[in-house]
Order: sequence, then C-alpha cells, then structure tokens
Amino acid sequence: MLESLGHYKILDRIGAGGIGEVYRARDTRLGRTVAIKVLSPGIARDADRRARFLADARVSAALSHPNIATLYEVGEDQDVVYLVLEFVPGDTLKTIIGGRPLNPRRAIDCAIQIADALAEAHAEAIIHRDLKPDNIIVTPKGNAKILDFGLAEWTKGGAARQRAGQAAGQPTTGLAAVRDDDLARGALAPGPGGVAGAERDQPGRSKRDRPHCDEGAGQAPRLPLRIGGDPCRRAAIGGGDP
Repeated sequence: MLESLGHYKILDRIGAGGIGEVYRARDTRLGRTVAIKVLSPGIARDADRRARFLADARVSAALSHPNIATLYEVGEDQDVVYLVLEFVPGDTLKTIIGGRPLNPRRAIDCAIQIADALAEAHAEAIIHRDLKPDNIIVTPKGNAKILDFGLAEWTKGGAARQRAGQAAGQPTTGLAAVRDDDLARGALAPGPGGVAGAERDQPGRSKRDRPHCDEGAGQAPRLPLRIGGDPCRRAAIGGGDP
C-alpha cells in the first residue's frame, strides 16, 4: 500500500471504483483528514484521457456547496496522479435506506439538501449524471454530501449510462443530462413517485391552483434555479405553496 503522496500521509485504503483506488489520508500541512483518489493506470497513462479527466476535475473544483464533497487539489507524485477530496464521515444513503423507508421528516430534509446542491451545480452548468444513493453520504449530523460531482463519466455507473445513451442515440450532455440529474433527484425523494409526484396528486387541489410547473411538457427543461427563487422547485420539495 502507498505510504504517502506529496505532503499527504496515507492512513488506510477505503475502497476502489472506476476512477481508481481511494484512501483516507492526513494532510500534514493543514492537519486535516482527507480522501485521496489515485487515478487508475488506464487513465493516467493515456495522454488524451488523462487530459480530459484533469479538465473535468478542475471544473468540479470550482463548486462550493455544503452538500457537495469538496475537491481540494489535483496532484501528481512520481507519475501517480491523484485527487484530494473532503473526507466525509458517515454512511451512504443506500446503506441508511437498507430496504426500509426513511422517516418522512428526515427524508424530506435530505431531499432538500440534495436538490439545493443540484441547483447550485446546474447554475454553473455542471452536471452529475450518476446520482444515486451510493454516491450520497449522510454524516452523523444528518448532512447529505454528494460525491464525484462532475466526474461521473469516469465512474463505472456514469460510464455505463453514457454508453447506453450513446447507443440509443440520446444526447448525454446539456439539458438532457440535466434531466437525468432531476429524474434521479425525484427517485431519491420520499413518497410514491417522489415528493414532486406527491405534490401533484394532492386531493382537492386543481392544476390551476399550483405553480405552473407542468407548462411546456415534452420540451427541454429549464436549468434549475436555486430553491429560494423558483416556486416550482419549492412546491416540489416542500409539497406546498411557496
């Protein structure tokens, strides 16, 4: 096992994924615990793939949101390329759900955090494309953190989705990819069909009484806005009027 990379002391191996192996490490300069993803040799040794990956990583590093795991640094040490990320303690949302429904209040709180993070990223034209419970960590304090933002093309799930979309002749970037993020967000939300579905089906409430979220059905969706500025988003998440 690696012992160090740059000024980072490797503590233990966490796991591995499509990007490469993941380690928990200690930043000896700042005295903080971080997560390090070591780029797989298949990507690191291919000049074109490596350049594209590093370009994606630099874009992702521009994101700053409390519900998105921060990418601190892209480093290189003796031909080993690595990412230094925020270490997020806790369990994946998949583990927490564990085949059981979440407490409604906790589920809605988690959905709001995820939606706000997506809105922030989409406003910067950065999409995830592989949003799922495995890629969301919930900390002991109940904070949701989305992992691998902007790097889904390089993960196993994101790469598989991209290949399937290309094979079907579907676009995998732009508004179509934003729709993928929004559909995933809806699937993660509590209630039949997600929170948005529950809001649409409220008894005794006509379509005329709701924000015009259904206008333009079948058209490309608008880029999501922040929760505070979009009545459709607030109604979908909160299940009520803005």
